[in-house]
Amino acid sequence: MEKGQELFKYNCIICHGPEGKGDGPIVKKGLGFYPLNLAGPLTVNRTDGFIYAYIIYGGKVMMPAYSENISETDAWHVVNYVRKLQGK
Repeated sequence: MEKGQELFKYNCIICHGPEGKGDGPIVKKGLGFYPLNLAGPLTVNRTDGFIYAYIIYGGKVMMPAYSENISETDAWHVVNYVRKLQGK
């Protein structure tokens, strides 16, 4: 869990915020970009594999692919940490 938290802090907080609610510092820049609330029902209802794929391959709009920065194993650490933020 510590590794996932560390990776989340370094890679994800800027957009998703410290609690994963989509309220990171990037929102304050007013770019018209609103990151997904990772603790909300849309993500809570996704499979672990779906979240993993988003980390590795990126999303449709703004979520970058992290496959060059995060190993496959570390991506699973982030998935587990996101689940912790969701209360799972």
